[in-house]
Amino acid sequence: MNRIIYYSIFAVLLVMQQDAIAQPIAQDTSFQTHLAIVARVNQDSIVVRWAPMNTAAWFAGNESGYMLERASVANGKTGAFQRVSSGAIRPWTAAHWTEELVKRGEPDERNPAVLYEGLAKGLLYDSTSVSIKSPGFENLADLAKQKNNLDMTLTLALMAADRSAPAAEGLGLRFVDHNVKAGESYTYRVYLVKQPKVYRVDTGSVTVKNEKYIANTKSIIVPFEGDL
Repeated sequence: MNRIIYYSIFAVLLVMQQDAIAQPIAQDTSFQTHLAIVARVNQDSIVVRWAPMNTAAWFAGNESGYMLERASVANGKTGAFQRVSSGAIRPWTAAHWTEELVKRGEPDERNPAVLYEGLAKGLLYDSTSVSIKSPGFENLADLAKQKNNLDMTLTLALMAADRSAPAAEGLGLRFVDHNVKAGESYTYRVYLVKQPKVYRVDTGSVTVKNEKYIANTKSIIVPFEGDL
């Protein structure tokens, strides 16, 4: 059997995060993060994927959902943004996850992605209920250990989303836009429906042209200003 090679955007997101951290800044960004976003063109549709860059943003997205908007770009000018879905894009419910996994059947050599879908469900509903603010931590070492565990949970969730489209959709981190025209350019932006109490999560933005397949890996960070 030929080895299945996956082209993951996960490494790209980590590089973008490090680039953002490395930039000289004049303000304290200790409690600031962002949503990374990429887009892939299929001509008859555009697949948009995004990812929170820390667990605070991830938990907020799981609770309130994400808002994805699109604007047409022509002659270097960006038009008005409009929502691409009727409401917020949220993770699947536990019941929906179960239904989808039953449909997909058991993982095998022809269907290995089911492993990642089961992993995504478990991470979403079995791991994210723990908070570093929970009582019972008596020292900084315990807090650091819990933070590391939560960070690993997010890392595994993003890996599952990269390996499986249904996993990404189930995590609320993927949208397929079918309402597109060949040759047209679009800018997509994604932001949290509700900001977390401590962190400021900046909007992610990406621009693509709907032509032959190209994976756009450049994400623009738009500072959050006020309520969205």
